[in-house]
Amino acid sequence: MEKNNLFWIILLTAVFFAAYFVGINAPIQEVDPATYAEVSREMVASRNYIFLHDNYRDYLDKPPVTMWLISASYLLFGITNFAVRLPSVLMALVALMAVYWLGLMLWNKRSGLLAALLFASAAAPRLMIQDPKIDMVLIGLMSLSFALLYRGLSDHRFLWPGYAAMALAFLTKGPISIGIPVLAFGAYAFWKHDSSVIKRLKPVRGLLLTAALILPWYLAVALRRGDYTAYFMLFKQSFGRFYAHQFNYGGNDLFYVHTFAWAFFPWTWLFLTLLVQRVFAWRKGIKPDDGELFALWWWILPFIILSLAISKLPQYIFWLLPPAALLTGHWLDKRLEQGVSARESKVLSVQYLFIALPLILIAVMFLISFPPATALPWGILGAGCAVLLAFAVSMKTGIKKIVVLSAVSMVVFDVLFSGYLYPAVLKYQPFQVFGKQIRELAHDRKSVILSYRYGERGTLNYYSRMPVRQVDTPQEINRYLAVHNPSFFVTTDNLVKQLGAMGYTVTVINSLPFYPTSRMDRCFVLKWDRDKCLTHLTIGTISGTAGETVSAPSADR
Repeated sequence: MEKNNLFWIILLTAVFFAAYFVGINAPIQEVDPATYAEVSREMVASRNYIFLHDNYRDYLDKPPVTMWLISASYLLFGITNFAVRLPSVLMALVALMAVYWLGLMLWNKRSGLLAALLFASAAAPRLMIQDPKIDMVLIGLMSLSFALLYRGLSDHRFLWPGYAAMALAFLTKGPISIGIPVLAFGAYAFWKHDSSVIKRLKPVRGLLLTAALILPWYLAVALRRGDYTAYFMLFKQSFGRFYAHQFNYGGNDLFYVHTFAWAFFPWTWLFLTLLVQRVFAWRKGIKPDDGELFALWWWILPFIILSLAISKLPQYIFWLLPPAALLTGHWLDKRLEQGVSARESKVLSVQYLFIALPLILIAVMFLISFPPATALPWGILGAGCAVLLAFAVSMKTGIKKIVVLSAVSMVVFDVLFSGYLYPAVLKYQPFQVFGKQIRELAHDRKSVILSYRYGERGTLNYYSRMPVRQVDTPQEINRYLAVHNPSFFVTTDNLVKQLGAMGYTVTVINSLPFYPTSRMDRCFVLKWDRDKCLTHLTIGTISGTAGETVSAPSADR
């Protein structure tokens, strides 16, 4: 019986990992994923792996590990969308293995496998692969450092690779990679009244090792680009998000409550249930076991601190998915072992709504947002519903049935989201088409793309392999044309006539509708309203001069 339980958990986890490869070659979206893809491309092109550049200018926002991984992927598989996403897929695998190992150490094998399944099937990991930012790399390395450091409490040989993983996480996102483990292990030791936990971690030697691995890159950048660079990257980019209003992306005090609710979907209801049960158990004097205590502090303290920050972005709360998966996996394991009470059975019946919701959402999106041009997406949805119904009819009521049905529902959602809906949305981000057309027409000659009153789009930069420069006046256009004449340009359709009226020779190559797909709203989602909120963009070539002639700029490639 035990082997049977382990088999279906392993099988479902493997199915989710395989589903990560669906849609892996979809276009790269603005803004951050395109930036990391371009920084990595310029890294490979220049063979400079220390000093980062984006759009042929210094790049200072993030440390280099994610870009190093994408660059390595480029060298193996070429500069492709697949290569950009592959490091996120592999780091998802690292996170899965680390979560399983932690569950095994904290409780038992089944708790670890359930935790890995819950992490793999949650909504946020899928999003982090389709929209490949830094955060999946951070989660993989941070989860690995947690697992190694926890194992190091009983075998100090694991401490040093644990601190090395922490250093790599630091070189991925900054001080948060140290802050979260310090909060978790510190609170765990304090609550247990066990100072030996800290002693066994050998923090002085461990943090010295971490610093020795981190500082060479930061010192090299500071020596090349000035002391302020290190201050900006080490302090302001991280801690500044708690107090500096220039990083204010919005979000109220409950932002991470509803964000975590969808990020950990479809397991949010089970997680909320266990938290409520934990509160009532604590009031009755029932203490959590050591594993629960450790995972609870790993989740609770960072959640509170992140909620207090001025700057709130959804991906910040994704860092707390591993402890949530561990807690929920262990909670499910105990109920697989002991069964559920009548009261728990009533509470768990609500989970059937979370099972149905992903399939309903896909069907609604097909109807009102992005109707499939072929029957295949509808066929996959229908087959998924049939499989789900077959499992629902054939399985006995209980925890196993709830977990299997929830997972199968999310597999169907993942495949259709990644394989159809996500690419359908990105058709309204035409820079992949524009960039490839420009690159083909340029025939590898040095050029520049002038973005007339439109901003510098990273995806156009990435797909064209050219610098994109924003220009707002004839004088600025003339400066670039003095070096690159003719040049390519991008602007909105209604501004193309302005360029011709100024006296430039303008040749249109292509015009396509655009929408900032990272900020979808009701207008874009509803197919009958979509045309009202689209901007039409044009690319072409521009030559000649207009207005006052000024001296040419120095080459900035």
